[in-house]
This record gives sequence, structure tokens and C-alpha cells, in this order.
Amino acid sequence: AHAAGNYRWAAELLNHLVFADGNNSEAKLALADAYEQLGFQAESGAWRNYYLSAVANLRGDAPANTITRQQSADYVDAIPTLDLFNALATRLAASEAVAQPQFFSFIFTDTNEVVTVERRGMIEIPRLEPSEASPVDDARAAPPTAEVRTTRSAFAALLLGRAQAPALMAAGQLAFSGDVAALQAWLSSHAPPTPGFAVVTP
Repeated sequence: AHAAGNYRWAAELLNHLVFADGNNSEAKLALADAYEQLGFQAESGAWRNYYLSAVANLRGDAPANTITRQQSADYVDAIPTLDLFNALATRLAASEAVAQPQFFSFIFTDTNEVVTVERRGMIEIPRLEPSEASPVDDARAAPPTAEVRTTRSAFAALLLGRAQAPALMAAGQLAFSGDVAALQAWLSSHAPPTPGFAVVTP
């Protein structure tokens, strides 16, 4: 397939070989050659970067210590609130299961948004409520385990590590109620991003 110029099919076949045997260096190098050709042919800059990053990973040329770039506050503020919580949910450590369901309510005073995070077993489900004045449905009518009242910018600063909770509380930008220990456990159960993960190898 590679000799015939069918690089996509060659990559499909070689990808199975690499995942069947992660130590097969010959398969890795052949897959890197296929991805390199796909990268050369890609008109999209993003797709070219995907392919060539995979090539570096397969050939062992990827940087050993990837530096995490700090996202700007403006970038994080532009993310829709529910999308921000959905992204946070992907980082929940599966080992951090809870025996009883928990509900955390986040009230953003500047955007008039309320997000309810349901934590059940090894998953969490964020939901965007219409507003603070609108009650949640009957299935979630129980009082929240903990409630957070803050602003989007203060919450983003907290997530990015650019502000600490005591300072935000002293400034009147953050308030907690309910089971604060459960809330702290929930926050700490989210693993930090790992940008140096393997792209195309097991």
C-alpha cells in the first residue's frame, strides 16, 4: 500500500501492528513513513501538525519534557461555561469513586449562570441550569452537597492556579457553603493535564 502511494491504508494497517506489539520498531518506523507522507500532502496546517507530531512520537524525536503553556485568562473566559466543566470532567481520576451521589452547585454571579455537577460513582455530569432563580428538576431537587458562589474570572484564576481560595474569599469574589471537605476532595480528584502523552503508540 505504501509503495502504491496509498498512505492512508498503509497507516491503517501499520497502526494495528503497532498496537498489537508496542515494541515492534520496524512497524513504528514504517508507520512514521506513512504519516510523514500524509503530512506532506495535507492542505490543512492542523492536520499536517497532527501527522508530523505522530512521526516524531514514532521515531523517538518528540521532546522528552514538554512544557505546558499557560493559557491566557481571556482564552479561558471565552470558553462556554458548560464546556469548561465538561473539559474538567475528562480529568476526573477513575480511581476516585464515591459511594454516595454528590451534587455541587456553582453559581456565577457575573454571568447569571448556575452549573450543577453530579458526581456518581466514577463519573461526573455537569449540567447548566437556566439561572439561579430557576429550580432544578425533581431528580436533583435535593440540597447540593456544597455550593460555590463566585465569578467566571475568579473561578478560572482558581483553576489555572493564578489565585488562591483564601485571597479570593477575602476579596469577596468566592464563597462556599455546605460540605467544603467534599468539595475540596472533588477538586483534588482531577488530574492535571499531561501534554506529553503518547500520541500514536500504546
